[in-house]
Amino acid sequence: MNSGRGLKFFIFVGVVFCVFSVVAFIIFMTTAIMQKQTPLNPQSLYLSCVWSFMTFKWAFLLALYSHHYHQEFADISILSDF
Repeated sequence: MNSGRGLKFFIFVGVVFCVFSVVAFIIFMTTAIMQKQTPLNPQSLYLSCVWSFMTFKWAFLLALYSHHYHQEFADISILSDF
């Protein structure tokens, strides 16, 4: 079982979702400002900005910890035999 390849996949997915969530955050924020929506309205796009930020946070942590474990497992040579 090659754990390095699987971890690289999770790093890639984390980076892709980080990029998508930053783009979504910028689009939602710009649209909400241009439409002069209030942050207190529960149906405004500001709530979507919060969700985009949360997605960024979890995607960043996925990429960060996948990278951390990828480096940790790269140091263990016994795992390369499996």
